[in-house]
Amino acid sequence: MGGIAVMLGIAVAAIVWFILDNWCGWNLESPGGFAKNINCYGVAAAILIMFLTGAVDDIRSLTPQTKLFWQIVAATVADVSGIVIGTIVIPFSGAHVDLGIFAHILSIFYLVAFANIINLIDGIDGLAAGMTALAGMTFFVISTMEGRLESALFAAVIIGAALGFLRWNFNPAKIFLGDSGSLLLGFCLGIVSAMESTLMIGITPIIIPIIIVGIPILDTLAAIVRRTRVGVSIGQADKGHIHHRLLKLGYGQRAVVAIMYSWMILLCLCAVVITQVGAFARVVIALAAAVASFLVAIRLRVFVPVIRRRFDPETGENEVVPIDEVDEDEDYTTAEVNSIMRGGIGEEPSAAEPLPLTERPLHILAVSQHYWPEPFAIPDVCEGLVAMGHKVTMLTGLPNYPDGDIYPGYEDGKQMSQVHNGVHIKRVKIVPRGHEIWTRVINYYSFSISASRVARELREDYDVVLSFQTSPVMMSRPALAYGKKHGAPVLLWCQDLWPESLTVGPIKRDSFIYRVYARVSRKIYSSADCLAVSSRSFEEYFRTQLHMDGVKTVYLPQYAENIFREDAPLRTDYDSDKINLTFAGNVGVAQAVNTFVEAGHYLENDGSFNLHIVGSGSELETLKKYRKEIDAGNVIFHGRHPLEEMPSFYNSSDAMVATFRNNPILGYTLPRKIVSYMAAGRPILGTVVGEARRIIEEAGCGLCCNAEDPEGLAEICRRFAQMTPEERAAMGENGRRYYVEHFAKERFFAVLESELQRLKGTEHDS
Repeated sequence: MGGIAVMLGIAVAAIVWFILDNWCGWNLESPGGFAKNINCYGVAAAILIMFLTGAVDDIRSLTPQTKLFWQIVAATVADVSGIVIGTIVIPFSGAHVDLGIFAHILSIFYLVAFANIINLIDGIDGLAAGMTALAGMTFFVISTMEGRLESALFAAVIIGAALGFLRWNFNPAKIFLGDSGSLLLGFCLGIVSAMESTLMIGITPIIIPIIIVGIPILDTLAAIVRRTRVGVSIGQADKGHIHHRLLKLGYGQRAVVAIMYSWMILLCLCAVVITQVGAFARVVIALAAAVASFLVAIRLRVFVPVIRRRFDPETGENEVVPIDEVDEDEDYTTAEVNSIMRGGIGEEPSAAEPLPLTERPLHILAVSQHYWPEPFAIPDVCEGLVAMGHKVTMLTGLPNYPDGDIYPGYEDGKQMSQVHNGVHIKRVKIVPRGHEIWTRVINYYSFSISASRVARELREDYDVVLSFQTSPVMMSRPALAYGKKHGAPVLLWCQDLWPESLTVGPIKRDSFIYRVYARVSRKIYSSADCLAVSSRSFEEYFRTQLHMDGVKTVYLPQYAENIFREDAPLRTDYDSDKINLTFAGNVGVAQAVNTFVEAGHYLENDGSFNLHIVGSGSELETLKKYRKEIDAGNVIFHGRHPLEEMPSFYNSSDAMVATFRNNPILGYTLPRKIVSYMAAGRPILGTVVGEARRIIEEAGCGLCCNAEDPEGLAEICRRFAQMTPEERAAMGENGRRYYVEHFAKERFFAVLESELQRLKGTEHDS
């Protein structure tokens, strides 16, 4: 919120300027009156809007789309107030080109870009404020030399505000710009540079601003390049900026700032010299400055990616991880992903129990946006139904999850019809999900629209429709479209709760978007003949949040493969004289493993515990450093191990630990990790609420506390340690028994087939 101080500095200076100019007879009109077409009140309003956008973002963390929208609003207000480039002078010919409406588009883009390039370099103490002051000084000098007094005075205002702030922002900083300050300073720089070019622009006014802010522009370009190279959103923050690279070379913050100030001063001097030489010399100086800066940037490796995407099978999403913290060879293999997505904890079973053959085969239309070869457990279900003797056709999209690109071999309409393990697959063309939020939204709707059209045109007579509803809820529309057109009953298996899933991100329950999708979800859920729910808490959500009374539901939790081996060897790196507690899985943000590490801090003086973390992820290196900072020496990091070794970790553990972030959806869902722990027959210590807590307590297989509560986790660890070995063993047996009764594969298919047969019978009865 340091932008408040900057805004006050600008506001006070502007008020003094206004008083002197209007009440004291101080005539500051430039020769030619170039600024007569600028509405100062409108420009002031634009500056205020940009400041408020940054301030609200500092307080509430706006979404990138919302923040960009208000930046465009501010730039538009400035544009209509006269900060607009209307005509371009063609170099060396003197011809003029009137840009028309494109002048406004160019001006708005220019101002928004300026605001963001300063925002992007605000990474260390004193950098953004100091570079803004240097740029302002250069604009002041050039404006004064050219007799443009209004832009010179506004540049002076920026200089004063930036230097006044820099006094307290230089390392070690006592106050920070935040978005309220960095967006404000960048926007003001954009305005003063545009004032230099208002109404008409030639080659010199184009070159000068680019050179003056050449370092922020170069840094922004490098950020776009390195993020695009690895398929990461260009809005995703990383530590590959110029100042990060210099810090990594061993320079301190003050030294880095001094280096970048010096670099910028050289560029600013080039900009001033350009105004005093001929056209050819201008081009030569500009090219020399650009080439030299690019060579420095290449030497600093700012175009080299520092983050990448890594699939997290526990959440089904791609997490962004630092390249130097999680190597690609630590990623999960396809077999491991498939096993984890099914809830497995180890190697594939050598001989699975065959499913019983059905006496009444059904012709089933299955619908899911995602299917083989994408990493989902849905193919297991369809292939299981085929193994029972049913005929299954899957209507799905072209595979593109999770990387966002159509899989090789499926481009240009290839393999639109396939048969895989007995399942007939019909694919529809979709827009791939890409790497941005807006492309993902288009991807969702493209499947819903395309598959609904194809579903209505299907000529096969299906007995029943099985819709796999993960995210988003719209993927079930094609199933309902076929059911309505052909009179077939629809079983919608609700695996992800909508619109509640939206609240995991920036969407709030009282927002317009949430209310819209609440209506959409209510309509889709109500249109199905039956809802299969993977969590009993879904029924409560339908009733209390979506106000759906009398909806028919059946409890159908996702099964886990029975692949735990009791004969797995004990590990020599586990101390059998202590209570060994193990977290196993991905160490990402969603898992909140920091809660487990912090619990280790509270248990450090006890001496009875060893806390083991088995896995890798985006938070692993951070947690290793954090362990040292909080003095949690009893926390042991084992790194990632192949799934076939995991049973040995389970066998060596007195209890397994499950930690999760504190988000609303957690109360309604049953994480797959809980089921895997129960299948392993080990007691569970969990920082869980809602459905997961209900299952653990109902099964009597563990102890629970609230999510992200390290002191609570430490307390239940102590309670567990005070139990007798027999009581602990009973907990594990209870969990194993509950798993067999509720989450075993055989029971899952028995319930699923029974409900499909019931719906088929209902159809015939009607």
